[in-house]
Amino acid sequence: MVEKKNWNRSLDLIKTVAIITVLMTHISASFVIKYPSSSPEFIWGNIVDSLSRIGVPLFLMVSGSLFLDEDKSFNVKAFFRKHFLVMAVLLVFWSLIYGFFYHALGGVGVWDYILNFSGTLYPHIWYMYMIIGLYLIVPILRLFVKRENKRYILYFILLSVVFNYIPSFLSLFKNIMGFSISTYTPRLFLNFVSGYTTYFLLGWYLTNVEIKEKTKKALVAAGALSLISMIALTQVFESSIPESYNYTYDNLSLLPLIYSTGAFVLLYRKENSGKEGRFCRTVSKFTFGIYMLHVMILEVFMAYLLPYSSSSFFTPILYMALVFVVLAPLSLLSSLLIGKVPYLKKLLYL
Repeated sequence: MVEKKNWNRSLDLIKTVAIITVLMTHISASFVIKYPSSSPEFIWGNIVDSLSRIGVPLFLMVSGSLFLDEDKSFNVKAFFRKHFLVMAVLLVFWSLIYGFFYHALGGVGVWDYILNFSGTLYPHIWYMYMIIGLYLIVPILRLFVKRENKRYILYFILLSVVFNYIPSFLSLFKNIMGFSISTYTPRLFLNFVSGYTTYFLLGWYLTNVEIKEKTKKALVAAGALSLISMIALTQVFESSIPESYNYTYDNLSLLPLIYSTGAFVLLYRKENSGKEGRFCRTVSKFTFGIYMLHVMILEVFMAYLLPYSSSSFFTPILYMALVFVVLAPLSLLSSLLIGKVPYLKKLLYL
């Protein structure tokens, strides 16, 4: 729901890749969580889940590049009316929808779901809370996010990496090191450089600051290396540290940050001469709808229509591919149909 004046078409491609990988994350998650690390289910689930860890970061980098663009006029009242207020209303609506849905499947009561939501029932809702928080600070960020301040913005990003993303990643090795850096960094109270603001600023930086080709290639290579490391470290450590993927997969950890940065650099083009075409433009327009609807479809399919069984005909990777082939078109089609209804389309952030 961002104005498309001077729209860079490669952002459509990035948003398309982002929503595809979000779907892949939610398809593969159960294979990582439910199965032992030596099983084919975990091995394939880990590969797919690691590959898909760029979804949310890419969305945030695109948002940062758009909302913080100093070349576009900005009105605080209009911004809060069109984005913050709309997202707050959508949060209430979709929480109600998933509350009723969860209740229909035999879960807790609707109001218990909404009032006690902790991010564990339908965890994709967390994104709405987070993005509302980022919207609140956009007017403040726009005061100093300018090309003339690019060194200070890079300094902010580096502070966040050093005191948040690196310590979070190194927590994986706390049993080897005998201590965790994350125990000490909070004593500096650098809360203002923590969280997802880093991705917002990174999206602006990568689209507004000239970066040498050698640096771009290095970032892409570092991203590929981070992906390989994510897969390998999760596989190796899971046998000795249960749920080690919490350190390797976490969006606020080092490997997903580097991987996402490399992916963004690889996909983004300043010259706006790409051939992404109508498909990417359509998917890009309906990413919010796909995001909100896909979990409902996925739940019904995996829990009731075709649950996975290790004794079934399907191998883990074949099953995940099948689910994706069903889930992606259904989510897009549902969004397209709802998007044609005058009032309902507002529920898709259109």
